[in-house]
Amino acid sequence: MKKGNIYLISTVCLCALLFGCNQPKKAEKGEEQITVEMNWADEHIPTAIQAMQHSLKDELIEYRGKTYQCVVERTPDANLDIVADERGVRYYDNTIRVKLSEKNGRVILNKVYKKEDFRGILNNEKFLSKAILEGMVFYRTAPGGFLFSASVAYPQTDIFVPIRLLVSPSGSVSIQLEEGLDELPEEDTEK
Repeated sequence: MKKGNIYLISTVCLCALLFGCNQPKKAEKGEEQITVEMNWADEHIPTAIQAMQHSLKDELIEYRGKTYQCVVERTPDANLDIVADERGVRYYDNTIRVKLSEKNGRVILNKVYKKEDFRGILNNEKFLSKAILEGMVFYRTAPGGFLFSASVAYPQTDIFVPIRLLVSPSGSVSIQLEEGLDELPEEDTEK
């Protein structure tokens, strides 16, 4: 048999097994049928603290006739506050190191960012208490220098706040919310 056919047959058998096992057994005459429902979501909540993968991006950037090296490294950090989602799943927060230097070795920026570095512009304690510093990437060059995009997010969701960092060639950094973002994500009022 071809390899593709084996996979197809295996998949069909697995689906039949899974769906067939979920069908209630028909009661015999005089027997009472008992149906038990299980909440699978509760059984799959991890007890260990979850962490994003370590990531490292090292790239060369051309800007105004010079070559720069940009290193962005995300690391889960057990020394930072642990956040928990609404199901009780716990997550490590991250630190992100950004090192920007000229090819000749002159360092323009070498900083480790934490979620706390964005507290001033986010200004929402409830959001920050459940969010992590999810990521940061070099985006592009601009007339004022080097643009980076960062995000502070609820772990494992699409709810995040995009942040823009502009690093000048002298090393000064300006931080602002991405344009077009009117407000932070709405908060649950139940908790």
